[in-house]
Amino acid sequence: MKKSKFIDWIDSLLDKSVDKMVRREERYNKRISEIEPDGTGKVDKLWVLKWCLFMPIIILLSIPILSVISAMSIGWWIKYHRSDEWYETRESQKKEVNFYWEKHFKKRLSLLKILCEVIREVFLINFFLVLTLFGCFLLFLLTITIGPKTCRDSDRDEKRLSELRQENANKGG
Repeated sequence: MKKSKFIDWIDSLLDKSVDKMVRREERYNKRISEIEPDGTGKVDKLWVLKWCLFMPIIILLSIPILSVISAMSIGWWIKYHRSDEWYETRESQKKEVNFYWEKHFKKRLSLLKILCEVIREVFLINFFLVLTLFGCFLLFLLTITIGPKTCRDSDRDEKRLSELRQENANKGG
């Protein structure tokens, strides 16, 4: 009586493990069908290779696009801050505040203003360029990490799937 309970318990464990393997195979087949719609069950290594080549091309194309966007935003910022409207609002604000010391140190103040604007513009240009380069670096890291991982996962999954099919064939025959 005890042996039959033990055997039933072992059978239930085996059934659970077989169910898990079947579910894994179904998930794998679903992933494969997303990659290779013809349903052959084989990983298209050419697809993985295309993906690994496609990401660096995207990165190379995104560098000039991001550079143009950052240059346009910098150009807009410089154009806006050099416009007469901006200076008029600045002058009206200065008149409202009525800086007494501006009259005495006008030459020094104008040099200081020019220096501050140059530093601000250079900082802004460098900030956008660094931001662009950082974005490209992140895209490059993404390419490096996703590409090889996809290749390794597909090889491992294909090997595991062939083992499962072999086991199922051995059990059936």
